[in-house]
Amino acid sequence: MKAEYLKIEKMMKRDAKKGFKMIISLVENSNKMTVKEKKELNKWLRRMQYVYRDLFVEMYTKNTYLSEKSLKMLADGSSAIFKQGGMGVTPLAALKSVMRLIDEGNIDDAVKTVKRAARTVHYRAETLINTLRIGKARSGTFDGASDDDVFEYYGPKLYPRKKCKIWLKERYFKYSEIKKLDNGQKLPVEDFCGGYNCRHRWVRVVDPDKLEIIRRRYYGA
Repeated sequence: MKAEYLKIEKMMKRDAKKGFKMIISLVENSNKMTVKEKKELNKWLRRMQYVYRDLFVEMYTKNTYLSEKSLKMLADGSSAIFKQGGMGVTPLAALKSVMRLIDEGNIDDAVKTVKRAARTVHYRAETLINTLRIGKARSGTFDGASDDDVFEYYGPKLYPRKKCKIWLKERYFKYSEIKKLDNGQKLPVEDFCGGYNCRHRWVRVVDPDKLEIIRRRYYGA
C-alpha cells in the first residue's frame, strides 16, 4: 500500500483532479469499510475535489478582467490553500493521513480528518472567489487615469480594517498616491482596496466644482 500512497502523493502535486480520483477509487475498492462509511468519506473527498477543480481552475483560467499581476497574486493565494490549510490541518497532509487511517482501519478518524480539511479548504476558497469577483467588478476604474486624477475611497464605515479606516478618513487620493498604497495583504490596492473580501471601492471624482474644492483643501492647488 505504501507504493500506492506515494503514487497518489506525486499525482496530487502534479494534477489534483487526478489525485482525488485515485483517492476516491482507493476508498471505493477498500475491503475495510462498509458501504455507509465509503459514502460518507467520499462525500467529503468530492467536496475538496469540487473546490479545487471548479472554484479555482475554472475561475482563474476563464478570467479576462483583472490584470496579470492581480491574477498571479490570487493564484498564489489559491495554491497556498493546499500548502497551508489552517485550523491545524494541511490538506495534502490530511489526505495522506486519511490513506494511512484507512489502511489501519480507523475509518471514523479518517472521516473526521477529511471533513475538517474539506471545510477549511472550502471556506478559504470562498474567500478567494469572493475577492476575485469583487476585484472583477472594480476593474476598469483607473482606465485612462492620469497621475493627477482624484479618486474617493468609498464604502461602509462600520468596523473597517485598520488601513481602510485611515483611507476612509483621508477620503481623497490622487492616482499617483493610490499606486503607492499598501494594504498589507500583497494584493494590488487598485483592484482589491483593503485586501481579501474588502467592501470598499474607488470612485473617480469628475464634478469640476467638487474637484476644485478637493484640490484646494487637500493639495493647496
